[in-house]
Amino acid sequence: MKNSSEADILAVVESAKRAASNLMRTGRVWEYSLLSRIMKSPDPIGRQPRSRNFLLCPICKKTHWSLPVHLRRSCMRTSSEADILAVVESAKRVVSNLLRTGRVWEYSLLSRIMQSPDTIGRMIEELESRGNAVVGIPTEAPTAAVPAVPDVP
Repeated sequence: MKNSSEADILAVVESAKRAASNLMRTGRVWEYSLLSRIMKSPDPIGRQPRSRNFLLCPICKKTHWSLPVHLRRSCMRTSSEADILAVVESAKRVVSNLLRTGRVWEYSLLSRIMQSPDTIGRMIEELESRGNAVVGIPTEAPTAAVPAVPDVP
């Protein structure tokens, strides 16, 4: 970026931040030209990039860029600040654990889950124990598929 003013560089950095936020939320594809400009531009302010993860609200089971703001405005608006901060710290620990251990699965564990009588229930239990949220679970247990066998007199 030859002969660029600091304002132009700041605009590119802000654009990159918005694009990164969109990518984390929606998984959009980056354009090569944008990536090329971002990678070539130095950080004009010299600050370290912050590592931010979307945190899962334990109440509504949705991820949010700023969980404390979400909790104060909607899910925990009547709760104390200490309660909100405790929930945020818990969510940070869960997401850290998920990033460390939630992406690797042992084949033997998957095999045991698939062989269990309640496959879906066992899989949901394992996902939730690893910090994932499963939504839309029916209130009554689904019936097991029974093969149709014709009655022979």
